[in-house]
Amino acid sequence: MENLREKHQNKLRLSIRLHTHNLESSSIDRLAHLLSLHQGHTYVKAQIESEQMDRPIAMNIRKFVVDPSPTLMHELRILLGEENVKLALQNGT
Repeated sequence: MENLREKHQNKLRLSIRLHTHNLESSSIDRLAHLLSLHQGHTYVKAQIESEQMDRPIAMNIRKFVVDPSPTLMHELRILLGEENVKLALQNGT
């Protein structure tokens, strides 16, 4: 897995899903801190979900381009939940 990640790092996209109903400012600060610590070549895309919106909002987080290391992935999954952090090739595979 590590070799595949390194080989295709510039083709990967890190997707995170954020739910506004359980997102605190300390979580946002921690998320920004984690992403800034793991700079690399992988773009981050966020899906923002709220009970007040009819559908989620998708956005690219251009401020952060990361190295999706096992450490970063683990920390993000602890912070946001396992099901809210995905790593995939940009073409959707």
